Amino acid sequence: MSLPCPLGLHISISLVGEVGKEMYIVKRGRLHVVDTNDQVLAVLMPGSYFGEISILNMGDIGNRRTASVKSVGYSDLFSLKKDALWDVLKVTNSCFCVINSIQSFASQVA
Repeated sequence: MSLPCPLGLHISISLVGEVGKEMYIVKRGRLHVVDTNDQVLAVLMPGSYFGEISILNMGDIGNRRTASVKSVGYSDLFSLKKDALWDVLKVTNSCFCVINSIQSFASQVA
């Protein structure tokens, strides 16, 4: 897990179709999950996380991002690299435990 990275106004964090190399946990700020027409699908607040689908190779499109995420204002995010997550999965041998730990961490930073 990296230190929080600050983001400015209206910065795109991930774009639909990109290859996912990390997931993010929102420490501070507000972000929008948007479709290809910039329609807001969801609002992410502190404690929310995103990008886990692409780094776990879930879904029909492999490790491609399924949505775009943009900061609404200034935001701080933690990032977790795909390689680091897979290293933990090799040791724990349980995706459920790792995702549960991520959810626990995310709820503590909110």
